[in-house]
Amino acid sequence: MHPELRAQFNAAFTQERYAAFLRCVNEGTRWPADFRVAETPIFLTREFTEEAVYAANKIAAQTQTPEFARHAASAFRRAWRCLAKRHIPNSSSRIWGFARRMAV
Repeated sequence: MHPELRAQFNAAFTQERYAAFLRCVNEGTRWPADFRVAETPIFLTREFTEEAVYAANKIAAQTQTPEFARHAASAFRRAWRCLAKRHIPNSSSRIWGFARRMAV
């Protein structure tokens, strides 16, 4: 975590700002959040972000190999397989999406 950014956020936090944030979340989307929205964002350092992106890219690269596809094919029952879908599980796709967003 980036301690200076965290301190600045904490110093500026008010219930009014949190309420405005919730209004933005709930009015800016199709459906309001039906869960508690954390008032505390995470403040990642550039070093941690780069490390996380590197790790996610390595995982994504490993899951896009023919060896992984053969191994993953045996993990699912035939009835659960979908021919139109790629061999990469959704969880790996989310890791890749995180890496792509963080790299931008």
